Amino acid sequence: MNMVVEEEVSTSNQSSLYRTADIINTVIRDSNRLAAQLSLQADVQTFMLSNGSQGARELRIENMIKMYTNTFDYIDSIYIYSEFNHNMIAKQFIGSADFFQEKSWYEYYEPIDTNHMFLQPRKFNNRFPYYLSLYYPVFLSNQQKLGVVVININIQGLRDFIGQTNDGIFNDLYIIDNNDNTIIYNEDIYQFQMNFYDLYPDINLQESNTSETQSINGEQFIISKTDLQANDWSVVSFQPLTTYKQKINEIWKFIIIFFSISIFVAVIISFIISMRTYKPIQSIITALNEPDRWKENEGRLQKNELYYINKNIVDNMDKKVKLEEELDKNLTHLNKAQTLALQAQVSPHFLSNTLESMKWMAMGLTGGENDISKMAFSLSRLLRLTLGSGSQVIPISLEIELNKSYIEIMETRFKDKFLVEWDVNETLLEYQTVQLTLQPLIENAFYHGIRPTENQGIITIKISEEASNIIFEVADNGVGIEKEKLKEINHQLDQLFSVEGNSVGLRNVNQRIKLIFGESYGLQITSKKNDGTRITVKIPKYKKAT
Repeated sequence: MNMVVEEEVSTSNQSSLYRTADIINTVIRDSNRLAAQLSLQADVQTFMLSNGSQGARELRIENMIKMYTNTFDYIDSIYIYSEFNHNMIAKQFIGSADFFQEKSWYEYYEPIDTNHMFLQPRKFNNRFPYYLSLYYPVFLSNQQKLGVVVININIQGLRDFIGQTNDGIFNDLYIIDNNDNTIIYNEDIYQFQMNFYDLYPDINLQESNTSETQSINGEQFIISKTDLQANDWSVVSFQPLTTYKQKINEIWKFIIIFFSISIFVAVIISFIISMRTYKPIQSIITALNEPDRWKENEGRLQKNELYYINKNIVDNMDKKVKLEEELDKNLTHLNKAQTLALQAQVSPHFLSNTLESMKWMAMGLTGGENDISKMAFSLSRLLRLTLGSGSQVIPISLEIELNKSYIEIMETRFKDKFLVEWDVNETLLEYQTVQLTLQPLIENAFYHGIRPTENQGIITIKISEEASNIIFEVADNGVGIEKEKLKEINHQLDQLFSVEGNSVGLRNVNQRIKLIFGESYGLQITSKKNDGTRITVKIPKYKKAT
């Protein structure tokens, strides 16, 4: 039955293709006949042989062109060209061919040397619209070429004409030039003049007037082919096996309905049998997955052994939720406590007032401002900024001010030992950072990088942005760090809570950042022996809500 249905579809498809080929042959024959009639018109022959212009004659020819283009929907335009006077007539144009807007037709006309019609697929000035142009050359005694009549068939109009006459029977229809396999016609105009086998490399076109089933992208098509009489062209159609599938599907529908009814009856019977055994299990599953729903229905449930099992399950789940909430709360308190403990390592509670008194006493003893009074003032300001913020995070502007006080103390202690260069993106000053982020980094750069060199060094402090993050960089041109030592330090920094090893200040900053902003943020050190060290700190862009 499958073979009979497929053969029936193939025969029907081939018959429709023959009708389409006849339509195309008719269009070409009618266009050729029309071109011949125009070439034999007295006004046209006189126009091709005359030197001068006679307005009335050219107007009559133009009116004939308008009449024919309006009569045939698929004819876009008609050109009549005189080789003798290099003039041409078209719809709404009479004059020299040099001034005619469309030029691409002439390159196909110029090499014509025989008195025979030929068809040429082409584009209007090498762009849309697409034409199937019929060239009908006019010769004098088959020797001297007088001119040509060109009928431009619009591919779009031809498509509409074929669709009307065939009631849209073909899903895909192609006209192919057998010489180079170029596509002359398809419903998709953008495939015009493309190579057919570039689009369908797996298709094998058989001999003319045949049909064969082939697969395209996993779908079965009946591919039919026939030749055109007018030219060395072929018409190829793709017909999906939808008609065939419809008939097969009718059988499948009956089978599916039969089995569906059988399965439905079996399901009903199975449901009745299983309800008695499954209902208790369903009650337990509801208590596990939706305890709130079980509580809502608790008053309406029968107090049997199943009720007490479910009640114990729900009570235990409630206790688990409460324990998890209490644990989360305790962890939050623990993080805050550890943050404060780590903060206390860097910012000891000295008495600011005592330092102020020391400043004035030093000035009193020396009769003016001196190094001791400057150090006491800078340390006092450092402690006020550190202890007076009342928060673990402070604006970057305040962090910079705090560290400038620290640098003033260091510059007083170690005169001419180091220079500090700042490179700060001013747009980032309002964002928040962990308090005392830079101080341990600057201290590390001086004591472990510059001081061992016994030469004046440079500490560079840079604050920049990278996507949604803020980057602090503290670099020195000191002695650097050996490769194994650097690997050990970075390993310690990767651990959230590390109590081993040296570099307490760096680990302190790193741990506070991870506690406050998350484990994806923190410190990273790069260094090379005798070539300085660079410490990079990454934190997110963060502003306190106002």
